[in-house]
Amino acid sequence: MGKLPGCDKWRATFWGTTELLMLQPVRELPALERLTLNGNIADLGTFLNRCPRLRLHTAVSLLGIRIPSEYSDDTVILRAAARLSPQEFAFMHLLDAQGTQYTNVDLPCFPRTTSVKIDVHNICFTRLLDGEFSKLDRLSLTGCIINDLGTLLSRCPRLRVLKVMTAMSRHDIKVHSASLQELVFGPHTECRGIEIVTPMLKLLKMEVQADKDIRVFISAPLLEMVSWRRSYTGSPIVFGVWHLRNLSLERRQFLRDKHLQNPSSDGQRMLANNHVLFLDMCASDSSDAELDFAQEIQKNMATDFSVLNLSLKTMGHAYGATLLQLFSVLQVHSAMKILKVTQACSENCPCDSPKIWRSQSICMTHLEEVEIKGIKGEDHEFDALKLILKCALLLKRMTVGLEISVKSYRYCTKEINNISLEYPSVDFHVYRPGTLVLHARSSCT
Repeated sequence: MGKLPGCDKWRATFWGTTELLMLQPVRELPALERLTLNGNIADLGTFLNRCPRLRLHTAVSLLGIRIPSEYSDDTVILRAAARLSPQEFAFMHLLDAQGTQYTNVDLPCFPRTTSVKIDVHNICFTRLLDGEFSKLDRLSLTGCIINDLGTLLSRCPRLRVLKVMTAMSRHDIKVHSASLQELVFGPHTECRGIEIVTPMLKLLKMEVQADKDIRVFISAPLLEMVSWRRSYTGSPIVFGVWHLRNLSLERRQFLRDKHLQNPSSDGQRMLANNHVLFLDMCASDSSDAELDFAQEIQKNMATDFSVLNLSLKTMGHAYGATLLQLFSVLQVHSAMKILKVTQACSENCPCDSPKIWRSQSICMTHLEEVEIKGIKGEDHEFDALKLILKCALLLKRMTVGLEISVKSYRYCTKEINNISLEYPSVDFHVYRPGTLVLHARSSCT
């Protein structure tokens, strides 16, 4: 246990302790205007009363508090900090273990604060105290739960940046703000609905885990950058034995490599501001709930995908028929130019019968480039290549990555070379890990 010294000339200070209990300073700190505490302090309220510039709300630019897990009364600290209402406030409560029990805490108002950052796990803000966050520009909440985010935002007329990294909560996500420009939300689990109305929003990042019946409404007409990750509880069935585990959407600059596994320095090209759709699917015989994939795509903020990145955990199932079903849904919504597929599967697959998908076709008018990784040399994999080539009449490039455990590199390259002869307008590249083993150049280049 130790006392803090007093000093009439200090304007900014940091005190930290991990093993001592900090007592009050021996006298006032009249010039102090920036304060960061790390550790225990016997009575925060009395301590702040020894700092007249803080107490009188004069030029308080920063208040940072970081306390260990054994301290239990977050309400006292938050109310003491709210009385000061510094320009910037950061509060972190370290916990040895994060359980499922939450303590109800009131969230006080910070009327003069422009930036609030709270990192406290296992508390739930159940009540908002009176007042308006009239100058708040940035708000970051980590680990905690806030029951009424909508009311909080209605009291933040100048808020531009909101970051909410919450724990599990079954409450709906409701964000209505006329000033908000950046919103980062997640990972949020078990929510049942999302409603975002933000006319000035430019950046949106969300990560949500919920069941298939989640309600989604997003209105953000000025949105420029998007990162949306949707994880499904229970992995619903979308096509036959195929279950959807994750769906992600990003709007970003997408780097295309001329070579899949060994790009040359001059072979890189950029597609600016394209919507990229990521699908993570797994084949399984389990009987989960079914999901209407077409309706699920409609829930996205954008449906004009330029890139489809498809990850398949095949578990011994063929994927040619699944590609055809995906194409039939996505052709209605997108002008897809790039298709990327990872993983492959074993022969004698039960879902490879009937084999009617080999003779079917659907027009993918805009598809220009395809990359497939994990080819093992099975017949159905070559049939899937032919299916894609048949559907994409304007395809320019086909890049194939062979699996390390491929049956025979020579056999695979021979089969793909034979396919390439039927499509002379397509540029073929075939790789085994780290090495180009076939380049069948397009006759149009």
